[in-house]
Amino acid sequence: MKPEMLRLEQRERGSYLGGSEVAAVLGIPGAWGTPFEVWAKRQPEYQQEEDNPSEMLEAGNRFELTVASWVADKVGGKYVAGEPYTGKVVVGPEPWMACHPDGYMLIDGVWHVYEGKVAGRSGHLFGSAGLMPEKYLCQWVYQQHLTKMPGQFGAQRSLSEGPWTHRMERNPQLEDAIVNQLGEWWHQHIIKGTMPEIDGGKAAHSFLQQKHADHGMDIREATADERGLIAGLADAKRLKTAVDADIKRLEAQVKDAIGADMGLEMPDGGKVTWKSQGGSKRLDTRALRADHPEIADKYTKQGKPSRVLRASPIWSKL
Repeated sequence: MKPEMLRLEQRERGSYLGGSEVAAVLGIPGAWGTPFEVWAKRQPEYQQEEDNPSEMLEAGNRFELTVASWVADKVGGKYVAGEPYTGKVVVGPEPWMACHPDGYMLIDGVWHVYEGKVAGRSGHLFGSAGLMPEKYLCQWVYQQHLTKMPGQFGAQRSLSEGPWTHRMERNPQLEDAIVNQLGEWWHQHIIKGTMPEIDGGKAAHSFLQQKHADHGMDIREATADERGLIAGLADAKRLKTAVDADIKRLEAQVKDAIGADMGLEMPDGGKVTWKSQGGSKRLDTRALRADHPEIADKYTKQGKPSRVLRASPIWSKL
């Protein structure tokens, strides 16, 4: 199938479920985001904070084109980037289905939808038998479903080896399982507007700050359900305090075990080291404000007002 036969449209990002959001909606560990975050981004009262991409993320994006060309050479194919589809997405049979693939590869006369990653070996497991992280697989299968093409995958794991590649024919049963679950989620939470379960992600806290920016003057009696939530939070904070204390104690014992050596090696090849490093440099803001208050005022940035969750008495007493 030629890419020109795909149904392409200009679409607003929030009007469809993109490939990069599939793993988040499915709740797959390691996904970029959570079901609540995907939902919150589509709510009118939520203003997403502008991201400042790290240089590492930018480097990954810039390297992906090079990796794709390398993958094409390795599998004997021809790579076609997003052109002439820049700014457009491939849409499916339902209004919420759409994706913007990394590109396409013509291999042995057959077009394949291409998905590529620049992935560190430590955080992304790829196996010789075609095993790959589930968060990537479900995105790739979703793209195959919408493009009606088999897929070619490429991942650059390090600079000391070539890209990891895997080609896969379409799997209608797997596609249906993923798409049906995504469709049910979209209908329940986007069409009907049911808020997903609140998680502990950054988006959830930001959404709640924006939705409930101001507070009244009343402190009402907690309901039975609310008392249960507060008790659970208090228990979690006490557990965290105990776990933090255990971590500090065990860290000290490991340091004592290492002693004058640089570190310890584990049977699986892992290492735990205790090495010297240069002291960090910090700006003495107190001295700066005392000696040069006008300079301190000039470079002082006012944060946004926000509501703070506190307990009285403290959580450990509740």
